[in-house]
Amino acid sequence: MQLCYLYPYNEELIHRHHLRPKSQGGKDTYSNLVLVHQCCHQQLHASELVESE
Repeated sequence: MQLCYLYPYNEELIHRHHLRPKSQGGKDTYSNLVLVHQCCHQQLHASELVESE
């Protein structure tokens, strides 16, 4: 599992993000998860929506 590298030392909530989405067969394993801040997690999902359009 990796940690978000953008803002490692703030007091924001930490989320787990699946590198390969569960909807595409991704699992809840350390190798498929990264820890990201809430704002980074929202940005990741927003960029995924743009890419899929």
